[in-house]
Amino acid sequence: MEALEIEHLCGQLYGGGVIGDQLRSVSQRLETFVSQANCLSQCRILLDRALTPYTQFFGATTLIKYFNRTSNQPAVSFTERFELRKYILEYLYKHNRSLAPFVLAELVKLYARLTKNSWFDLSPNTTNSNNEIYPFQTFTDDLLKFQIDPPHFSVALQLLIAILSEISIPNDEETSARAFSKHRKICISFRDTKLLDIYLFACQYLRDVIINQKKSLGLSTEFSDYPKTITSVQLQGDYYLVVEKLLSLGLACLTYDYLGTGSSIHDVDISDENQTLQVPLAWHDHIVDGSFYQLFFSYYFLFSNTLLVPVAISCLVQLSSVRRSLLNTNERLVVLNHMTHGIRLILEQAAGLLADEKSLHEFCRLIARLKSNTQLHELIRIDNYPLFIETLFRFTIDHLLSVHHHRQYHLSPNTLHYILSFWSKIVAFLSHSSKLSESTSSSDPSTSHLLDIYVPQIVCYYVQSRLDALNTDDVLYMELFDNDQTILQQQLEMISIMSRLDYKKTCALLCTCFDDLAQQYQQAVNSETVERRFTFLIYVLGCVIGARGVTLTSLSIPTDDQDLFDGELVVRVLQLMTYIQQKTAGETQTNNKNGINIAITTTTDKIGSTPYSERLELAVLFFFEQFRRQYIGDHGRSNKIYQVLFKHLGIVDEEQLLSIFIKKLFTNLQYSTITDKLIERTVGCFSDLSQGYQSVRRLVKLDPIQYFINNHTQDLFPFLHHSSTTKRSNNSNISASSWSRLRTTFYAAVGRMLMHEFRYDEDDDDRVDAFMKPFANHSNRLLQIFKEFPDFTAFNVAQFATMGQFNPTMASLDEIQSLIIGIVRDLRGLC
Repeated sequence: MEALEIEHLCGQLYGGGVIGDQLRSVSQRLETFVSQANCLSQCRILLDRALTPYTQFFGATTLIKYFNRTSNQPAVSFTERFELRKYILEYLYKHNRSLAPFVLAELVKLYARLTKNSWFDLSPNTTNSNNEIYPFQTFTDDLLKFQIDPPHFSVALQLLIAILSEISIPNDEETSARAFSKHRKICISFRDTKLLDIYLFACQYLRDVIINQKKSLGLSTEFSDYPKTITSVQLQGDYYLVVEKLLSLGLACLTYDYLGTGSSIHDVDISDENQTLQVPLAWHDHIVDGSFYQLFFSYYFLFSNTLLVPVAISCLVQLSSVRRSLLNTNERLVVLNHMTHGIRLILEQAAGLLADEKSLHEFCRLIARLKSNTQLHELIRIDNYPLFIETLFRFTIDHLLSVHHHRQYHLSPNTLHYILSFWSKIVAFLSHSSKLSESTSSSDPSTSHLLDIYVPQIVCYYVQSRLDALNTDDVLYMELFDNDQTILQQQLEMISIMSRLDYKKTCALLCTCFDDLAQQYQQAVNSETVERRFTFLIYVLGCVIGARGVTLTSLSIPTDDQDLFDGELVVRVLQLMTYIQQKTAGETQTNNKNGINIAITTTTDKIGSTPYSERLELAVLFFFEQFRRQYIGDHGRSNKIYQVLFKHLGIVDEEQLLSIFIKKLFTNLQYSTITDKLIERTVGCFSDLSQGYQSVRRLVKLDPIQYFINNHTQDLFPFLHHSSTTKRSNNSNISASSWSRLRTTFYAAVGRMLMHEFRYDEDDDDRVDAFMKPFANHSNRLLQIFKEFPDFTAFNVAQFATMGQFNPTMASLDEIQSLIIGIVRDLRGLC
């Protein structure tokens, strides 16, 4: 193809001038260009004579595709590859100001790909095996001439970042074992020969930037002397771009794949909190050197409200994750002092964080990562630990947990997750720390961790602030209760661990909030906002109950006493459940001054009704699922909790409580119109209850279970009816097939109870016959329906085509289909 024709085709392909078949035709014609014998020379001609950036982009991408094809083949000689590499470097040197950003990115990628693919290629002039020369490993020398001015230096930095990324992360062509083995050898070689020098190179220039800015502001040039107030220095455009890329280069060095495993720091399979920086021993002296930490902290104080701050804090995040085996105990304490000192100074001047969401997010990541790599007994040994933990507590309360704050942006739940993760992990450490008990046993009050002072206040403030905000904050409500309450449950799991530190105070707060909301709920004309708050509070109660396994014996009350407080929470939820049941049935409590504080009752005449409040029903189910895991079973028995339940509600043992819970589940299944989440959660809870021999043994003794086994008809449970798919709520998202699969789960649970202690005698035969009677009735009905069907076995293809639609009189085709699927699904569960 001629150059002008390629220009025209590139304009059509990338310029958006054509669509549909014409676009595919243009793309196919250009794809053949890479297969030409003179592809290399033609691409260089395109780059030299291009009239538009689209042609330059096409030439660069074609060269990348070409070398992807021949990277493992001797199709391109060493001389051709080395000359092309020099050509790209000269091209970037001459045209960097005029290149479009997307063209520059592709040329940089091409240079990095050539460097990696030819990393171990020897120079043809090498004659002595003891003096081997690898020309493609001298790229740092080739980039020295780019330091003449900021635009050229920016290109050199972009080249270094691209080389780091290319060598660290395997590309799509390196999936085979042989190709990946070569990738790993190159990755390790680069780490041992080049990476540290590049990191020190970037840090040296970053130091010069800080020193120059401090001199211009009349400040001390010592890195340990942070400015007393944060400033936002405005740099010239080209100079700012250089500083930004220097920070990005430093971050690229710290996120390098040091082990050559093929995984990057951004892999979704690796938890962000569990990342470890596997730097080699050669980095030891630089990791211990406090000036590197002071360097990155200085960018917060001097360049506040710029994009430089999040990148600098990201570098600190990685430095805080250095593998523990690299440092001894004293060195680790020195590094921790540098890190916590900088964090405390930022907390004291937090205006820069509050003005930029990205900076705040990275800063919270830094705090969370600090705990992931540091134990509590090490943290309390730092200088000014009481001041550090108090400052962090104030920042958490005032700026992170506060829903209505002067921030100009809505706080991301991921940002809040990191700070809560720090507090919850540091509290969880108390449950298995022997070193901490040794440290705190001394008479010196400076060694105290002080968590018992601050953590309970964080728990109380979190709960109270969310309850207050849910009155009017629709954004917060959608954030907490969207996506199956994933964000809510993640936060509450951490809050529940923290709540066990001072469980008496936490339960007192929760009971007070619950009683206040209960009174408002009975008196409210419009219960929408009260239901929101009640729902949130019940989820909190459920997670707090679920954290019963966290035992902080050194600070908290004994487990038996905690069970008494759990009993107070269970009593209130049971009372609320009864109140909802009565509201659903239309019952009133006009003669009872305390409508919620009544005895537990459940009825079975809810057919034709709908749930009074779906969100509260789901919250109650979640609460009892958490309660079941902790208190119902061989390992969860507790007599003290039933003392509280008997005192308030007359419930004496586990069997009676299980009976109430089973009645509640059956009541949910009796609603004629039920939402997707509620039916799925109800069937799931029923199935979980029937798992295990001991669980089934307890359940079959209950009267509700026996009643159900003898009366599992569609009249009692409308969701089993063949037309139940048409009676769901209007906002139903679950498919008909998924709905019918719930029947299988349901009858699988029923079958486990039916066959318990089955002895194959006459009584068992009669019991099974009675249980299968509804299925026999459905089957007989199908037989009657099929009698009016013609004999389709005698039909040929032509007769079927001319027959038209067959309409039986006893039932519609949809009803027949639903009936057959229902029977098969139910029997599948039983079998």
